Amino acid sequence: MTNKVPICRRKEYEAWLENHKNTLWFHIAVRKWNRTVKAQMEKDWANFTEMLNTSLYALHNPKTNTPKTKFMKHFGFGFMKEITGKDGNTYHVWYRRK
Repeated sequence: MTNKVPICRRKEYEAWLENHKNTLWFHIAVRKWNRTVKAQMEKDWANFTEMLNTSLYALHNPKTNTPKTKFMKHFGFGFMKEITGKDGNTYHVWYRRK
């Protein structure tokens, strides 16, 4: 059984949540980016966060800049801390308060 729950599926992007150790993690895969997609994503994000009653975490890979730091900041996430993954790579944990 997976603990990933889709919250938005569009041809340009897909977003989902993952519950890991009682912490809610946000993931997004963006396939196309332009002004129209950005505007739709902002609407979807506003609708989703309006219903949300918890804080969110996201993992950022600084080597590949995935997801992009600019994107993380735009959607209200702030840098929390640096961690070392099981693979030995460094990752950044970002946090968004409810």
